[in-house]
Amino acid sequence: GSHAPHWPLQALEEDVQLYLDVFKDGTDAVRQKRYEYMINNGIFDAETCKLEPATEAWHDLSPERKKYYQRALAVHYAMVHRMDVELGNFFNYLKKNELWDNTLIFFMSDNGASGEGSETVIPEGGKLGDRGTRARIDGIGAQMCNTPFRGNKSTLNEGGVSTPMIAHWPAGFGKPGKITRQVGHVIDLMPTILDLAGLEYPKNYKGRELLDLDGVSLLPALLE
Repeated sequence: GSHAPHWPLQALEEDVQLYLDVFKDGTDAVRQKRYEYMINNGIFDAETCKLEPATEAWHDLSPERKKYYQRALAVHYAMVHRMDVELGNFFNYLKKNELWDNTLIFFMSDNGASGEGSETVIPEGGKLGDRGTRARIDGIGAQMCNTPFRGNKSTLNEGGVSTPMIAHWPAGFGKPGKITRQVGHVIDLMPTILDLAGLEYPKNYKGRELLDLDGVSLLPALLE
């Protein structure tokens, strides 16, 4: 679901505990580590993609804000962690039933990380991540999630509108780990799926004339 990595809402405490130390040195340190990983693995080029300066430095925050974001971001990570675990269970099902190699999986986000959010809600006697809580990561957390871009959801910067997509299909794509720089959009997924299935989008359905599909097939980029 879209809320799995959206805002820090609720998460299992056992999952939250896994990530409480991630931000002990702050968001700036995490951004730098993420950036170096992406450069070293060829996801970005250091010459053409610089790390955007922090809009709000971690060392400028009060001890109370640091403690808040450390917990909120741990909950945020924990929600993604649980999503990964459950997707892993689904993938194991596909493998067990010999469907893995010939199942096409698209995985992407709908936008960059969100710096939005309403007021923090913590039930009396509870802590962030408990049932009924609601938190936010604000701009400082969203920029960390959007490394190396600037901006976040609701802006037209790359941190707001640019997201990666993973396409996985062992029987169709061959060697894994390839990176394409082709720009796409969610409206391209339907034409891509029709292209893969060898189907044409109908002109009419149950007596109604259909509008033409927006978007184009991304299959050539996926097969390159």
